[in-house]
Amino acid sequence: MRTRGRKTPSDVLSDYRKLVKAVHAVLRNIRIVYISLPHFYRDRGNPDANARSTLVNDMIAEATEKNKRLV
Repeated sequence: MRTRGRKTPSDVLSDYRKLVKAVHAVLRNIRIVYISLPHFYRDRGNPDANARSTLVNDMIAEATEKNKRLV
């Protein structure tokens, strides 16, 4: 069975920022919609995993609020 990646919330935010920068370099006025990470069923009893998902979503939501081309 394959395991999920083990990126930190900061790594995910950094990857998101790189993606936004790359897309906007080519398509300057395009809007990017971020769909938040879900809380996975298999992690339902793992508060640390749920906290990481919530933190990533909060961090990206904060970054999104600063740019009108991000939704």
